[in-house]
Amino acid sequence: MTHSDRLKRNLLGMAILTCICTGLYLNLSQHPRHTMPVSAAGSPTPWPSAVWSCPPYNLDCNIGYMDPILCECVTPTPGPTPTPPPPTATPLAYGPKGIGDPWQNWQAPNPGTNIDALDFDWYYDWRVSYVPARETDPRYVRTVWCWQSDTSNIVTAASADFANGIRGRVWLVLNEPDHPTGQCGAISPNDLSGTINENPEYAARYFSDIYDMIKSADPHARVFGGGLVFLNTQEAQNWWQDFVSTLQADSDLYKLEGVHVHLYPLGTTSPEWTNIAYTECDDAADGYCVPALAQVANQWYQDMHVGLGLGDRPIWITEMGRHCYGGATSTSWVRDNAMIPMAQWFAQDPAWPYSQVALNPGYDAVSWFATYFSYTGTCHRLLDSLGSSGTPTVLGQFWNSYQP
Repeated sequence: MTHSDRLKRNLLGMAILTCICTGLYLNLSQHPRHTMPVSAAGSPTPWPSAVWSCPPYNLDCNIGYMDPILCECVTPTPGPTPTPPPPTATPLAYGPKGIGDPWQNWQAPNPGTNIDALDFDWYYDWRVSYVPARETDPRYVRTVWCWQSDTSNIVTAASADFANGIRGRVWLVLNEPDHPTGQCGAISPNDLSGTINENPEYAARYFSDIYDMIKSADPHARVFGGGLVFLNTQEAQNWWQDFVSTLQADSDLYKLEGVHVHLYPLGTTSPEWTNIAYTECDDAADGYCVPALAQVANQWYQDMHVGLGLGDRPIWITEMGRHCYGGATSTSWVRDNAMIPMAQWFAQDPAWPYSQVALNPGYDAVSWFATYFSYTGTCHRLLDSLGSSGTPTVLGQFWNSYQP
């Protein structure tokens, strides 16, 4: 064997030894890998829940088709807020006056409502899409009422807006998620042991996903979140703070492009979360809770809107009304004791009769509940009947004349 042959053999042996040592080192020092379970048919099967645990809304992990070592179940580190691209067209300019026209009015055999008899700037029916004629109406505001397992209608509707040239459609996401016994608050998704009411963090991440769905199909849309109603309770305030802080921690607060809330003279003023018909202020001496309602709204705006860093984005009152209990007996009574004074507060009208309470600090729009609704009596209705022949009640007449 020549000197050259011996040198080559030595170098080859050193290379083999280096590979063996490196492999042993890596095998001993790195985290052991799990092998993806495979079913008899050869397809991946979900990991047993006992093997790993991730947050409730970590979809990549929880669907079970990813190696759990890749599921980093950690608290997200706040990062810079992404700046979404500006719209390429001027957004719709919604005026301040709205109406709520519940979708049930259009559910067969109901014939719908004559909203053409009413004067308003925008309206909604608590649905993503329900009445076909509204698809191309720029005044129409879409609503994702709560958690839903099938979200295909959201992308379909947003795609239609983009295709129809509607720029800046507003979407309202969540309807009374703070409600302890009903509305969106009582909804329990399949992968939660509790409800939306008990899981503001989940609701925030769901909202974030809805935003992404809408914007992927219509980048010009504007997405509002909230819909809370029991604004005077500590529970609702805690819920909203947790919702906002979760978006912020996930670097998604920019997705909350607007906020919407509900105002009712009895429920909203109640400090008791489970007592909707709170009546401590419900007499003439206390203005039937109207000044208390304005004070709660003012405080919410300062603490839960501006105070949480949301003062740069709009906030709408998407439900304001007065149902038939606690003294209300007719549409005339509601007009005089609820609608007119609250309309004065919203419009910052000097005629506001409760000078001890400040006027509207910055709410941008207000909608009356409702055009017509059979479940809570007659005294809050803007229209006297269903169908194309419906005419304005005294409430509807005032709302038509109201120009905030």
